[in-house]
Amino acid sequence: ELLEEVDTIIKKKSGIAKMIRVSEGNQPPKVCIAENDDQAFSKIGSAFLSAGYMVNPARSGTEAIERISATVPEIALIKLSLVDISGDIVIGKLKRMAKTQGVKFILYTEHSGENVIDVERTEENAGRTEQKKEKISITQKISEKEGIDRFVEYSNAQQLVDAVNELLRI
Repeated sequence: ELLEEVDTIIKKKSGIAKMIRVSEGNQPPKVCIAENDDQAFSKIGSAFLSAGYMVNPARSGTEAIERISATVPEIALIKLSLVDISGDIVIGKLKRMAKTQGVKFILYTEHSGENVIDVERTEENAGRTEQKKEKISITQKISEKEGIDRFVEYSNAQQLVDAVNELLRI
């Protein structure tokens, strides 16, 4: 009996339980999509509906926090540049809530020729500390914040679906 319980915990942790649930034709995975642009939401929402997901829309960061904390989806796609609250801030607030700890978060933005910033990193090399400079995108820097499971810069909605499928191992 104890071994069965441990086996169930391992399956849940590894994502196998989600794959079994989906393949048995039970409730499809829920995804909350926080996107304030109607045209972009239409494309993204349609792609997820076609892929078999239940879609819960949120049109602002405030609405995303309310909906995700109320419905607790398997995954939440949060646009970086929402109208009221930045997507990374939304994720940070949700990650501090006990009931949303199991939600996977993808922060996304449309692919663009955006600005880069200089970043200094300290590396240990053969007992010596070296300072290295590199250029990274501003959105990449934001995506390194705690709580973000994946950062996606997309040019078509299918890339977001693929990222979700990969994160949920479907």
